[in-house]
This record gives sequence, structure tokens and C-alpha cells, in this order.
Amino acid sequence: MKWQFLPNLLFIVLAVFYMHETLSVEEIHSVYEDRHSAKYVFLKVKGVTTILLLGYAVYTEYWQIKARRRKYFKSFWNWVDLVNLSLTFLITIVTLLEVDWVSIESLRILAAFASCLLFVNIYDWLRLFESTAFYVTLVQETLQEARWFMLLVLVALVVFGMPMSMLALNRTDNPKKSLVGNYTDW
Repeated sequence: MKWQFLPNLLFIVLAVFYMHETLSVEEIHSVYEDRHSAKYVFLKVKGVTTILLLGYAVYTEYWQIKARRRKYFKSFWNWVDLVNLSLTFLITIVTLLEVDWVSIESLRILAAFASCLLFVNIYDWLRLFESTAFYVTLVQETLQEARWFMLLVLVALVVFGMPMSMLALNRTDNPKKSLVGNYTDW
């Protein structure tokens, strides 16, 4: 099982870098404007390699589902794996084939979730190693114990956030404009 860590780590890193590089432009087609450039070839190779590593991950998940049947779907980490694989497949295929039936804005949102889940998936893999297993368990237990406190924080945010958004609607200059600037306004 530990030997599967490296191919999956390579898949995660390559998929995140591929998604970031292809989705950091205004349109999908602008990434691939110059089809004779080294960047174009490199992106295509990265995309195909991501698909190959994705195929390996799907193969691994298939055998896990076949072996565990219904028990497979009772684990949170297995659901994370399935969502990861689905989102990564969608994003990679859409960008590789240069189709635009999914908008670049939607792809970026999906890629944000996918990359977050891909990195969260590393926590699952780190449970396999003796030197990190204790710390992963410690983080899991801490988050599990803090969930009721987080619920109180969420309620507090809603309690103060909703009235502020209602008051913001009464602004005369531009009700849609944010009350606070963004972090890039110096």
C-alpha cells in the first residue's frame, strides 16, 4: 500500500499544476494559441500524463470498490477520492480537448475544489507512515472535537453578517459594492 503513495503524490502535484497553468488565462483557447511553441507541447504532455496517472488512480479505486463492495462507500476518504477523480477528469479533458462547453469561471471554481480536495487527500496517505500517522490522527481528533465550537462560530458569523448585508443594501453609492476593500488595494 505504501508503494502507491509516490504515483498518487505525483498525480496530485501534476494535476494541481496543470489545472493552475491552464486556468490562469482568460479563455481556454488562449493557452493554446501558438500550437508550435514549446509551452503548448509541454502543456499537452502534462495533460496527457495527468490523464495517465488519473487512469492509474481510477484503476486502484476500481479494485478497492470490487474488494470492499458496500463498505467502500462508508469511508469519507473514499468519497474524497471519487470526487477528486471526477473533478480532475472533467477539468483535464475539457482543457486538453479545448472545448468550451464549461465556462472558464466554472472550471476555476471546480479546480479550486479539486485542488483543495487533492491536497486534503495527502492527509489520508500520510496515515500510512509511522512518523506522520500520529499527527494526522491528532489533527482529525482535534477537528472532530472542535466541530461544535465551529458551529457556534458559524452561527455568530451569520448573526452579525446577515444584518450587515441588509444594512449594506441601504447604501446610496452602490449597494452591490463591498463594504471592505480587497487585499490587493494598497
